[in-house]
Amino acid sequence: MFHYVKRELETLLVHKFSNSTMPIMNVFKNSIYYWGFAAGIGYFLFHPLYTPVKIGRYAVCMALFWFWEVANFVTHAYLSSLRPPGTAVRKIPRDGAFEYVSCPNYLFEILAWMSFNLFTSTLVGWAFFAAGSAQMLVWALKKHRNYQKEFDGKDGRELYPPGRKALIPFIL
Repeated sequence: MFHYVKRELETLLVHKFSNSTMPIMNVFKNSIYYWGFAAGIGYFLFHPLYTPVKIGRYAVCMALFWFWEVANFVTHAYLSSLRPPGTAVRKIPRDGAFEYVSCPNYLFEILAWMSFNLFTSTLVGWAFFAAGSAQMLVWALKKHRNYQKEFDGKDGRELYPPGRKALIPFIL
């Protein structure tokens, strides 16, 4: 539940969307997606036949989930700070995980949901993980291409780091 509330608050308070990057209808679509899967996962987690994982696995995976959630939030806050108020100016993100991938926010969210599913083990949760991961891969590849195109090193523009990958360090 925390993730969904965090996501809604980030949408309202942290992200700086433009109509081209986040049409207003996407906010409604995303909310239905998140809250629909939350209901499906919750149904199975509270079902009388649900068998929870062992406490050790639960503790490790829960700690990892929180770690990746915080990393995701910090990344969103950093990205928001790169754009001056009232502009559409983009800068090349630097430092931390940005040295390895263009979209660490997506990577961290994928890792958070993998951790979540390792301690809840519901089919609906894994379906959410698969759907979300596939969508974030598409977004990461598109954002990575856009960064490379925008920051091509020509005519005084910065050159996007050539070794940086889209989503998975050193691989993709």
